[in-house]
Amino acid sequence: MNLDRRQRRNTNGRPSQATFWVRRVVALLILAILVALVVFVVRFAWAWMQAADDTQQRAQAEQTTKELVTQPTTCDMANIAYKLQPEKAENQVGSPVNFKIVLRNTKGDQPCTMNGASDKVGVKIVTGQDTVWQSWKCQGTAQEQPLLLGTAVEYNSTLTWDGKVRNGCDKGDLAQAGTYQAIPVLNDKEITEAKAVFTLK
Repeated sequence: MNLDRRQRRNTNGRPSQATFWVRRVVALLILAILVALVVFVVRFAWAWMQAADDTQQRAQAEQTTKELVTQPTTCDMANIAYKLQPEKAENQVGSPVNFKIVLRNTKGDQPCTMNGASDKVGVKIVTGQDTVWQSWKCQGTAQEQPLLLGTAVEYNSTLTWDGKVRNGCDKGDLAQAGTYQAIPVLNDKEITEAKAVFTLK
């Protein structure tokens, strides 16, 4: 009698075969979920680190490219615009005439350097077929004047003619009343299409 009761208690306390398999499947599912979660976290972290590294490399490459692009080079005179304008269209005989000079780098993505000395950037004044004055003549040895022409930056200067006709290196008589042309000269090249007209009265 007592033996039968103990056997029944042991039978009732032991899980059935179906319960055992259910528990096993649940444990395996939990393990699989944990493994998948770990793999997802590792892959996410790796992708984030890779993206951050790619972003940094792109930024460094862009900075290097920008530095190479913006490194000044020697100006190509074909890319330099030279604007010449008399301060006054009408001037008095015997009075100095001032000319405003503007140099601009037309190649907007590349700064450049050039020599802006008086023998490189000048003005030639003519009336009819006669040359009246050349700003670079009889000036002695011109000192080099380095100019950095950046993008969208203009260099402004002023040249003054004393209003006298030059005979060689000697100051001649006062220029007479009439119409005159001021021609920009850049590196010994006359830029006739940019000439300016003014008068003496």
